[in-house]
Amino acid sequence: MELEGAERRSGTMIGNYLKTALRNIMRSKGHSIINIFGLSVAMALCILIFLLVRQELSYDGFHEKGANVFRVTQTAFMGEYRTIGITAVPLAPALEDAYAGIVRSVRYANTGPVLVSYENVTIREETVFYADPGFFEILTFQAVAGYLEGALESRSQVVLNEKSAEKYFGDADPVGKWLTMDDRKHLVAGVVRVPANTIFQFDFLISMKILTEADGNWNRNWSQSIAATLVELTSPEVAGTLEAQFPEFVEKHFPRFRGIDASVMGLQPLASIYLDSSILFDLFPKSDIVVSYVLGTLGFLLLFTACINFINVTLGRSALRGKEVGVRKTLGGTRAQLIGQFWGEALLVGVAALILGLSLAHLMLPGFNGLFAKDLKIDYFDNASTLLALIGLTGLVVLISGSYPALYMSRLDPTSILAHHVKAGALTVLSKVLITMQFTLSIFLMICLLAILRQLQYFADQDLGFDATNVLVVSMPDSGMLGPMREALDDYPQITHISAASSSFGPMRGLGQIGHTDSSGKRFSAYEYHVEYDYLPTLGIALAEGRDFSRAHATDETEGVIVNEALAREMGWEDPIGVVVPGGEARVIGVTKDYHYRSLQYELEPVVLRLAPDRIRFLLIRTRPEGLPQTLSTVKSVWEQIAGGLPFEYYFLEDDIGRFYQRERLLGDVALYISIITLLVALLGVYSLSLLNINRRTKEIGIRNVLGASTFDTTALIGRQFMLPLAIAILLACPPAYLLLRLWLGMYEFNAALGVGEFVLAGMAALVLVLGTVAFQVWRKNASPLVESLMND
Repeated sequence: MELEGAERRSGTMIGNYLKTALRNIMRSKGHSIINIFGLSVAMALCILIFLLVRQELSYDGFHEKGANVFRVTQTAFMGEYRTIGITAVPLAPALEDAYAGIVRSVRYANTGPVLVSYENVTIREETVFYADPGFFEILTFQAVAGYLEGALESRSQVVLNEKSAEKYFGDADPVGKWLTMDDRKHLVAGVVRVPANTIFQFDFLISMKILTEADGNWNRNWSQSIAATLVELTSPEVAGTLEAQFPEFVEKHFPRFRGIDASVMGLQPLASIYLDSSILFDLFPKSDIVVSYVLGTLGFLLLFTACINFINVTLGRSALRGKEVGVRKTLGGTRAQLIGQFWGEALLVGVAALILGLSLAHLMLPGFNGLFAKDLKIDYFDNASTLLALIGLTGLVVLISGSYPALYMSRLDPTSILAHHVKAGALTVLSKVLITMQFTLSIFLMICLLAILRQLQYFADQDLGFDATNVLVVSMPDSGMLGPMREALDDYPQITHISAASSSFGPMRGLGQIGHTDSSGKRFSAYEYHVEYDYLPTLGIALAEGRDFSRAHATDETEGVIVNEALAREMGWEDPIGVVVPGGEARVIGVTKDYHYRSLQYELEPVVLRLAPDRIRFLLIRTRPEGLPQTLSTVKSVWEQIAGGLPFEYYFLEDDIGRFYQRERLLGDVALYISIITLLVALLGVYSLSLLNINRRTKEIGIRNVLGASTFDTTALIGRQFMLPLAIAILLACPPAYLLLRLWLGMYEFNAALGVGEFVLAGMAALVLVLGTVAFQVWRKNASPLVESLMND
């Protein structure tokens, strides 16, 4: 009975705390709304960041044998030693035969677009992958129709993901139906669910046997790397032992391919592939672990700044709450009871902020998904971690927001409180420290944002050494189409040049690598583009010396190459025309001025252009700027006459170049949004504290107005309390921002010099916004009847 009574009293006491807390919240609606809104915005962003980071860190963690699965990497000399994510086709079976620690090996490859047809629909698909039969044995995927085990044993079967099954067959069962893929019939064996958090984002999966049996050379070709090689080990610990034995394997199997040594092989855990952005020539999507850490840190800091507002407003209202605290203490209230009351208030604010934050998160989710190209979902009950995160987030808000105010208010002396020794709206030392922290984060983010925007503008203003405007790029699956397309379009007045290449400019697509090591050990390495006649004028690339490829010189197709100035400099050629390129028999017929065929993040590297009509994949058409829609319509019409039903897929080179800087634009967008939200939260705090200060000094302000004080004078009076924290914040924000930006800009071979402009502009912007917020409050107070101010006590 005593226990039941104690429990009843405890429940009653908690209920009283919450009722009192609710009354206090309702009594100060304006400040409560600011607190709840600021916290809800921060919590909404934290929820979205949590969902993103959780997915980023969960990639391929669901495979049952995942801990034993590794990707084989190789290191090659490409101007410097770089790790490559693809390997030669015969590597996988050779490794399986050579080492007992390897249970099985699987190759996973994509050789380019495939034309997929069903009934009257033909679509050019980019994500058709080849895989060995063991693919579904070492990796765990769920079949939603048909079967997966053994599906890749047959060369005439295909496995679809859910999206492709719906795309071609709608609601009908696709299993047992036939698709035509590049003129080959494939029976749909199964439909697989491909989660968002896997690097294996295939739409169609067909047998590796198609690739290896159609051309037996692939099984003997150790020089060309096209496949990702996965191995299942007997245990993760075997990986280190195998890597120690790999040098002997390399010596035995890897020849020197035109001078490039694949000198080191390694094993990379499956779960770490997605977050490793350093790998070149990778078949898999990539992210960066640093991005997850940065987003997580920014989310926490934003939440902390919102909690600062709650703490500061509570402390600022200490005199208004002081009488209540003093009376309670005088009547025998204990410190524990007072702490419980303030924590109850923080709990109510935290729960209210969570409810509003969840609503905001739902509203922000589509934009957030669009920004990060994700398909995140807020799953409260499907995933226990989401529910735990929400509970933890609310608990963190209550802990941070409620602890100090509760401890501070509960220790005040009732005599001092009732004697009005505590002033409402006055900034305590802690409040000044917390405001300084808010301002520091806001200014730091503004500086970073301005520097990122300046770098993006620098990219836009740079002369790339070629002209990407008005160049139409058409994907061409058959190189034999070039002649008929050129002949049909040559006389069209809006087209000035036509050419073709193995690769459009872009992130390492369709280009080769050549190299040589001479007798002295000096290494030569260059990227190789296969092109057609008129490539240079079509792209506006200038010659520094020599000549362009010409049909008048029959030997150009077999012996002639054009190099860039970077290659001539690296080789030390003072007169490069006629020089034989190391490692081959081709002679230099021309030297182009340097041009940026890759992002400005990278230095200008050696390039070799070689005529190879049978290897081209992209038709390049330079058009006049006027009448572009009509020109595009004409090219499409000619394509439809020549291509025999192949889809017309095109883009503009200028847009393709823009994709070089997707990561930078994403970084700029993230910095912009978080800067705005952080600054908004900080200004909400300034708004609340200035309002408290103005209300405390209402009579003083009224008297000053009678004596002729202007809005500017009053703004200076009220805003003065924020000037020292703001000045300190500027001093604190600048050094880490400078160091971080120097580090970031150092990643780019070509970058905008970091000046003082960003720092001055960020500081001035913060000053103007703070004073503007205070001025708005002063203007509102001055707009009220003067008699109300003078009657205020």
